[in-house]
Amino acid sequence: MDFYFPFLVVGLLPLLPAVMATITMPTPTTKSQDSEAISVVSLLKIPGIIIMSLAVFVFFGMPVMLEPTLAPHLEPQGLSISLIGLVFFIMPLTFTIATPIFGKLVGCVQYRLPFMIIATFGMGLSCLFLGPMPVFGIKPYETLWPTLVSLGALGIFWAAAMVPSYDKFVHYATYALPNVDHEILMGTLGSLIFMMPAAGEFFGPVLAGSIFDAYGFQWTMTMAGLVCIFTGIILSLTFIIFGEKEVKCGQCPVTKTKKSEEKESLLGPSNDALFDPYSGIGNNNEKTTYSLSPNNIPPLY
Repeated sequence: MDFYFPFLVVGLLPLLPAVMATITMPTPTTKSQDSEAISVVSLLKIPGIIIMSLAVFVFFGMPVMLEPTLAPHLEPQGLSISLIGLVFFIMPLTFTIATPIFGKLVGCVQYRLPFMIIATFGMGLSCLFLGPMPVFGIKPYETLWPTLVSLGALGIFWAAAMVPSYDKFVHYATYALPNVDHEILMGTLGSLIFMMPAAGEFFGPVLAGSIFDAYGFQWTMTMAGLVCIFTGIILSLTFIIFGEKEVKCGQCPVTKTKKSEEKESLLGPSNDALFDPYSGIGNNNEKTTYSLSPNNIPPLY
């Protein structure tokens, strides 16, 4: 029972929010007759979606590489099982604390892709120091403190990289597919956003275990760090080459809702109506094209 009880608790916990969501979720609104379905394959034809999918795959695959490798790495230091468990607690702790902080910071910056780039390079450096990287003849740490600091930094940079990723998914999808019904697009995009972390969490431990058996912990973390740095380079090139070309002024199709029409009849056109996140949901799905000036474009990066 001691072995099965933790899995029983973890298996039953997701049932509570599932039941609550079923009870509290509103009834879906009726979709318009001219709405067209969209597949995940269609989304993966968008270059920005491909790059973001690769980034999220790496963001979730690299930290979980510690699951099969960190405990065998720490056992020769004479640590107890309970202390090793506390070491595993460091990265999720810093991730949890840093997530709302970076959420606030990301909402205050105009360009969000550079935020992810810096965080991705930070993840890579954290992995290189966690090893540590053996190419310069650095020997494994004899004390636990460098490992704790590296894990804490990895959790912080992981949060900084993940927070803006959903916004970038939505931006690339809505920009490339402006005429697709918002509700259908967000549903398909959500399945892709959940699929990539799951894929990263699957392949990360598998690859880490194979590399650990062949080359040891230092080279495992070195390869993980180099993959993060390579991902950061790809994101940097994306921003440099395409970053200033994401928005075409005067060509931003949006949907006019009944609520926004009533507001315009009283107060005149409003920028809030242009960027209503629920536009396209409801009975009135008339498409309207507005001419936007650069000052009216919301932060997209």
